Amino acid sequence: MTEQFEQYRRLKQLFTRQEKILLAVSGGIDSVVMLDIFVNLKYNIAVAHCNFQLRGKESDGDEKFVESLCRKKGLRFFKNRFQTAEYACEKGISIQMAARELRYKWLNEIRKEESFDFVATGHNLNDSIETILINLTRGTGINGLTGISERSAYIIRPLLFASRKMITEYAEANMLEYREDSSNIQTKYTRNKIRHRVIPFLEQINPSVLDAIAETSDYLRSTYIIYEQAIKEKKTEITEYSDDSALINISSLKKLDPLETWIYEIFKEWNFGKRQLNDIIHLIDAGTGKQLFSASHVLTRDRDRIIISSSETREGNVTTINSAAEWRNIALIEKFEIIPRKNLKISDDPSYAYLDADLIQYPLTLRRWKDGDFFYPLGMKGRKKISDLLIDMKISLPDKDKVFVLEMNNKIIWVLGFRIDDRFKVTESTVEVMQILKRND
Repeated sequence: MTEQFEQYRRLKQLFTRQEKILLAVSGGIDSVVMLDIFVNLKYNIAVAHCNFQLRGKESDGDEKFVESLCRKKGLRFFKNRFQTAEYACEKGISIQMAARELRYKWLNEIRKEESFDFVATGHNLNDSIETILINLTRGTGINGLTGISERSAYIIRPLLFASRKMITEYAEANMLEYREDSSNIQTKYTRNKIRHRVIPFLEQINPSVLDAIAETSDYLRSTYIIYEQAIKEKKTEITEYSDDSALINISSLKKLDPLETWIYEIFKEWNFGKRQLNDIIHLIDAGTGKQLFSASHVLTRDRDRIIISSSETREGNVTTINSAAEWRNIALIEKFEIIPRKNLKISDDPSYAYLDADLIQYPLTLRRWKDGDFFYPLGMKGRKKISDLLIDMKISLPDKDKVFVLEMNNKIIWVLGFRIDDRFKVTESTVEVMQILKRND
């Protein structure tokens, strides 16, 4: 099995002999066998053990066993005790999920602090098959049928080639001692039901069922790579990107078949899930202005395209300006100055604002415009809603979201890049002019 371990390491390019590996060892048969192989091959390793304090004295016994094993082998040993049940209650998640979160967070911290290249876990072939069957019973896509990956970021799983039978035979042949987790025989957990009931039944139908499923999983993993590449190419073809949004051509999108599958794969990047598929399809056929929200983004129907932009709240884009000195810190502003009216040279560039300085009082507020905003546009009689102004000027939906206003005492002084309020304009009686230039890059 040691030779197979090395072959698998080289085939999957998991790690090199020069790299430092932190082994996650629970004390169970899988991780103990993994530790024994690493030691025999003389790799540069250390051991980390998580005590989740879920099985009383049994959990403490696991900890003492692993610590003793490391002492005998002269290995560095890291351990941590977690308040797993309390963490699960606090986060509102299952005990299993809590243990997983706590485990990987701590292992990564040790990895970084002690300069390890990877963390190795003892997952085996049976674990991967069980994961496939769990995903299949719950409903999944292609990726859910590819099993456990041999590598995920800094996590490596060098025993994925080995079945539980192979691992047991290795432990017996090498007379290895290990700990039995009593919870592993309890069938109240889905994984244990599949391990102790479903797989033995499938092996009655096909004694080589593990190898058959593993082979299918490898085939699907390769298929998924091709599938993902096709999705990426088509997505690039029908999508245009700007600094803060993406635009998808609706006519090109509607030509895709099967449409639901394409929509799911294209829009999942922006956190739109399967439950929103019908809503997205309805959005495609809706009128301009229709919107749909995910946890992080908003889809907006705009003429012949769908605009995807961050759903960052408008309230999060508010800047208070308390004095003239603070203008230099405003990213939206290119230039600010107070000049005598006699020196004023007015540009027809709408990026400039010319205001009567004596009429302006701090603090000022710079924010995105919102529905209901109105002002008295320069050169026009009466007040006008900013939404109407933008419609009249045929400003597109994504550009509307970029419009800011300068406000004083709940009065809008300037719609940046468009027009100032008539009440603050420069007149013959103006002594000094506040000249502001909006940055357009």
